[in-house]
Amino acid sequence: MKKIISLILLYSLSSWAWAQDVKFTARANEVVELNEQFRLTFTVNAQPSGFKAPDLSAFNFSGPSTSQSSSFQMINGKTQQSFEFSYVFFMMPKKTGKFTIGAAQVTVGGKSYQTSPITIEVVSGSSSNTASGNTSGSNTNKTSENETGDVFVVLNLSKSSVYQGEHLVASAQIYTRETLRGFNDIKLPSYQGFWSQEIPTANNIQLQRANYNGKVYDMGVLHKSLLFPQQSGSLSIDPIQLEAIVRKIVDRRSFWGTTYDDVIVKIKSAVKKVTVKPLPDNKPESFNGAVGNFEFSAKFDKTELKANDAAKLTITISGNGNLKLIDPLKVTFPPDFELYDPQIQSDIKNTADGAKGTTTIEYLVIPRTAGKFTVPAVEFSFFDPQKGAYITKSSGDFNFTIEKSDDDGTGTQEAISFTKKDIQMMGNDIRHIKENHFSIEKAGNPFYGTLKFYMTYAVLLVLFLVLFVLRRKQIQRNSDMVSLKNRRANKVSQKRLKLANQFLKENKKEAFYDEILLAMWGYVSNKLNIPQAQLSRDNILETFKNKKIEENLSEKFIKVLDECEFAKYSPAGQADMQQVYKDASEVILAMEQKM
Repeated sequence: MKKIISLILLYSLSSWAWAQDVKFTARANEVVELNEQFRLTFTVNAQPSGFKAPDLSAFNFSGPSTSQSSSFQMINGKTQQSFEFSYVFFMMPKKTGKFTIGAAQVTVGGKSYQTSPITIEVVSGSSSNTASGNTSGSNTNKTSENETGDVFVVLNLSKSSVYQGEHLVASAQIYTRETLRGFNDIKLPSYQGFWSQEIPTANNIQLQRANYNGKVYDMGVLHKSLLFPQQSGSLSIDPIQLEAIVRKIVDRRSFWGTTYDDVIVKIKSAVKKVTVKPLPDNKPESFNGAVGNFEFSAKFDKTELKANDAAKLTITISGNGNLKLIDPLKVTFPPDFELYDPQIQSDIKNTADGAKGTTTIEYLVIPRTAGKFTVPAVEFSFFDPQKGAYITKSSGDFNFTIEKSDDDGTGTQEAISFTKKDIQMMGNDIRHIKENHFSIEKAGNPFYGTLKFYMTYAVLLVLFLVLFVLRRKQIQRNSDMVSLKNRRANKVSQKRLKLANQFLKENKKEAFYDEILLAMWGYVSNKLNIPQAQLSRDNILETFKNKKIEENLSEKFIKVLDECEFAKYSPAGQADMQQVYKDASEVILAMEQKM
């Protein structure tokens, strides 16, 4: 009966998948070493009836092996279903170079689908992998100022030579062949001589494989900045400095399995130089410092109106460049036009390609007299670094026809017009004497000096003293960091477990095991007041023993760590993710009750 139900469920999931948009993708490491084995995976979200692999003759390979997974969930009455079928090839490069794997083909429901070609770079790499070597000591300090070794940081610049005002991108990247546990004391450059803007990046650093000087590293972006040089000449950018916490293998033959320790590695990048060329001398009169590539428009909402009515001039500048540094443009109005301060609105996004967006400048003007007037053309000039030249754009003249106002005595050339300054001065002049009738009333009894006044004052004073004492106690309690971390240990670990549960539902294995390990190690670090750099199985077991934690609970805690690290670091590692999550939750709960 169970078998029949399973077949029905599989059939329904497959039928559902066909009804959806079929997605067929190829996935492999973008960079591999010459003697490294890697996986090439083709995945389709429906049950296929045929598959044709691309030409893989540039590699030694075996496969394909197939696998499929499906899930069915009902949340608040809504069903969520997913299906995935995979073809996996185990690949080994024959030689170095860049190789393109063509499109694979799959048949679903009588229709053919293809993947996009992918490119794989094969580098010579190194004969030894220091990441697997032994390291003793729990708090070893290493300093690297060069872009070498197993962990280093690089400040990459998109350009080394720019014009003054032209943008470039500074990207702080960390390269590692070790397992990173975190960072301390990140010190970013000051970017002296530049106007800098942060480019948004992901909160969690995502590591991806990259080739650096012929070796394969895991690379992650720490920070990105958009830089606009404000002066010409040779400018220096200070190095980025940080402490990386790296996990090292201490002993592979421990009774408890492979044991690890965290090592603090102090690293910093090299100083970078940027050559900034001055802008050419033949600047147009309308140039106000705009550098980039822009579009420009200027228009009035109306040019025929009555005296004392308002007209709005809208200037729009869009494109890619130093938009935030552009000043309001010079516009010449007739003396009979009253001009208000311009309103500037910007919608600009900082990206790796520059600052893109739109700046809008609005001028509000009020013609005070009737007649015909001309507002000269509005000009906007900018320097285009790609062309190495100034470009000027003009709106053309604006011709106004102003009719008399409906108000008597206004709207003529001889009429007296008041400006904002006149009105402000009148406000400061002597007030007119009131001529209308008014009555005088006797003021009420004053509150100051009464019994109610002193009672209120006393109550407020007592309330202030009570709040002051409570606040002092709270500050004193929070200043005890050991106690604070102890109290928050379970709360922090539960947040990690909640995130791990989300990765479990999404079948993101590596992210799931990372969060479980962070929850376990973080809990004991905060609860037992052991710095993360000194965490090891020996320290934990010794502390558990001193805290009189039962031996079976200690063993269960270590077992969860071993299962996670085996599944994460071993190529053939497998574990029941649901059971691992359950065991981790139970053991942390039991520890919290005991301690």
